[in-house]
Amino acid sequence: MKLRVWASLASLLLMLPACRRNAEPAPPQPAPGVVARVGDAEISAAELAALIAAQPPEVRRNLTSAAQRRALLENEVRLELLAAEALRRGYDREPAFQHAVKQQLASRLLQQETGKKLDELLSRLRQQTRVEIFEPELARFKLEPPPP
Repeated sequence: MKLRVWASLASLLLMLPACRRNAEPAPPQPAPGVVARVGDAEISAAELAALIAAQPPEVRRNLTSAAQRRALLENEVRLELLAAEALRRGYDREPAFQHAVKQQLASRLLQQETGKKLDELLSRLRQQTRVEIFEPELARFKLEPPPP
């Protein structure tokens, strides 16, 4: 009887490593300061703090409790999930999206550069960058009216 128990125990111990190979590996521990992981993207406490700091004062006053900060983090998680899916679907390669990104980048630059500084920047950029406008091609361009 004791031999059967030892044999059963030994066979169980031999099968244990095989079971572990099929088990899903434990996720890696987050880096210090990481408050969430969404796929491969990580959201840090510093990013969350910057997001809160960028809010108007009346919104920041409403983010004082842990539950409210958790709700903000959940919104960021949803944003990461939706953005990753949009990228997977290739929406970032659509001309309208690429144009909107350029507009946002230009808007950000315009917030920093104003007045004479902007004129000087544009002048310098035109000198550094080849800009060509093809008048004959532009003259041939006809905009079709939208359907009624």
